[in-house]
Amino acid sequence: MRNSSRVLLLYYALISSLLFCLQTAPARAQSESTLAQRIQKIISRPEFAHANFGIEFCSLDTGKALYALNADKLFVPASTTKILTEGALLAKLGADYRFHTRVYRTGSIDKHGTLKGHLILVASGDPNLSNRIQPDGTLAFDYDRPQSVGRVRAFYGNFGMFVRALAYILANGPDGLRQTTEDAVLNANYIRKGLEGIYDLPYSTPSMHEVVFSDKLQARKGVKTMDLAKRLIDYGFHPYTTAFPLIVPGALMIEPTESESVEEMDLFVEAMKSIAEEVEEDPQIVLDAPHSTRVSRLDETAAARKPVLRWKPGT
Repeated sequence: MRNSSRVLLLYYALISSLLFCLQTAPARAQSESTLAQRIQKIISRPEFAHANFGIEFCSLDTGKALYALNADKLFVPASTTKILTEGALLAKLGADYRFHTRVYRTGSIDKHGTLKGHLILVASGDPNLSNRIQPDGTLAFDYDRPQSVGRVRAFYGNFGMFVRALAYILANGPDGLRQTTEDAVLNANYIRKGLEGIYDLPYSTPSMHEVVFSDKLQARKGVKTMDLAKRLIDYGFHPYTTAFPLIVPGALMIEPTESESVEEMDLFVEAMKSIAEEVEEDPQIVLDAPHSTRVSRLDETAAARKPVLRWKPGT
């Protein structure tokens, strides 16, 4: 947790510095370029070399973005991974385990009970898997762990996902994992049965945890898998995986998890049936979807080939 605490301190230092800059700079000097320069100067400090930032400043008057950096990027929040870490520690150490805070002093205590020196608190209440506190009370990292993967680096992948997977395995156990797997297979086949005949099923072999349809029937009206997925958003469902696997042209890969209820799957099936009816009666409704979102169709080809990766003044 040392790194997490350090990141939090750096985060608060950054916000404080930004607010100080914004409050102390003259109003007329607060152009967008000046603001960007001030922020860049702060986040370029050496102590932030390994930090990730998501920042967006908007005008309270116009709502216009004055500065944006990774504004739409999804970060792994420390609060989420902290829950998994603490849950694993609770299972490992038990509810009766207690962390101890060591108290040290330098100097002497006079006859009035006043310490003539420094009072030092060595806290160990944070979930800690690295034995940072040595027998003599000093703080240090112990990398002598022959049974571990060693120091975790960015190139090992998203460590938070590994923790989630391990926590899921430990929480379910052998019998629970078998049950969740069987439930996922059951759910996929339940949806398959509900949509057979409405959407083309290119392969009749048994489905496992996913069922793959194609847009063959709807393509006769000019509606493709991406159009169907966009329309599904208007019904309140996250779109399925489009155009995959590649061996199925116009694929609709639907993967219900083991946690989906029968009621939720019934709503999904009814939504997909309704969309199929719309394709037959008025395909333009589907071709123009989504209708309920703030932003509708985007130029995905331009976004892929000409991505906007940085903020520029005047844009």
